[in-house]
Amino acid sequence: MRAQEEERQRVALEIHDGIGQVLTSVALFAADLDQVVPEEHRDRVVRVKELIQRAIAESRALVWSLRPPDLERLGLVPAVEHLAENLRGRGDTRIDVLDETGGRQVPQDVETVVFRIVQEALNNAVKHAKASTISVIVGQRDGRLSVVVEDDGRGFDVAEVERRETPELSEGFGLRGMRERAELVGGTLTLESQPGRGTTVRLEVPIG
Repeated sequence: MRAQEEERQRVALEIHDGIGQVLTSVALFAADLDQVVPEEHRDRVVRVKELIQRAIAESRALVWSLRPPDLERLGLVPAVEHLAENLRGRGDTRIDVLDETGGRQVPQDVETVVFRIVQEALNNAVKHAKASTISVIVGQRDGRLSVVVEDDGRGFDVAEVERRETPELSEGFGLRGMRERAELVGGTLTLESQPGRGTTVRLEVPIG
């Protein structure tokens, strides 16, 4: 898993420093085309600029998917706090993040997996559960990293969702994806939820 994470970082850096820089240069060049292109071709210039900006956005999204920049700059808990801050800005949901790690470092491969799971859990709570309050607790004890994401949203029948395993539900709630991510680093993920009674996601990962 660590080798995979190192490869993701390498690819993300190459995209950022290679393709990303080239696209930025092309965008700067295209910005000057208005001055030299005849009026009848200006619509094509506009289209070229739009495509360049789309390519830049997609390359940034790819870099983010490989290794979230906030993890690189801030570390796990501050990155989660930044994610929560962004989600707070989109609505009235209260999101509290509690750091009980004591500032201890987390392996990079575990960081990425945990961040993605928390991201999915928060998105579910905001988008699907319509929660008004969410808490995230990140802790370390006895060589294990633990994360609890709890919301007061509308909840759901976990057994029914897991039993049916339809593409709509698995994609909508991301349950399968969260469990598979946890297993990649030897972790376990459990869900507790009932209709009308919110949801609790618990993650535990051995970190030595």
